[in-house]
Amino acid sequence: MDIVLILVRLIHIFAGIIWVGGAILMAVVIGPAIQKMGDDGSKFMRALTGDKRFIRLFPAAAITTTLAGLLLFAMGAQNHFTQFGFIVLIIGALAGIAAAGHGGAVLGRMAQSFMALADKVAQNPTPENRAELQAFGANYSRHLNISVALMVIAVLGMALPRYLS
Repeated sequence: MDIVLILVRLIHIFAGIIWVGGAILMAVVIGPAIQKMGDDGSKFMRALTGDKRFIRLFPAAAITTTLAGLLLFAMGAQNHFTQFGFIVLIIGALAGIAAAGHGGAVLGRMAQSFMALADKVAQNPTPENRAELQAFGANYSRHLNISVALMVIAVLGMALPRYLS
């Protein structure tokens, strides 16, 4: 097997693990904990989204995963599958591209907006401002769940084709 194909596949897999694993961790564990923490959760989220490493990790992993996947496709890696396996792979690829687009276009902008809203609440912690922040968090959670669902479809679409005949 070609060493370049192996390296690109490993990059695709490991970047995908970081991207999907981090998103699932945020959706299933960290996000609900933040919602339960109230004002302290807001402080934690401000610290987390204020960390440049965290803010850069997800887009970098998403872009790396997507580009490596497209490169694998261009290199002909999909030729090892049956026609049905190829269809499943394409569905997974489209879901992955949609997850990357949704994450960048929606979740990325929402994370930036969160900082301004959280600062507003920190400076003026009225019940109205807190309610606005709580509603924002619920909306963010909905969008995060959409991205995670697309990622799960993508992972299944990448994993299953080799087993389909």
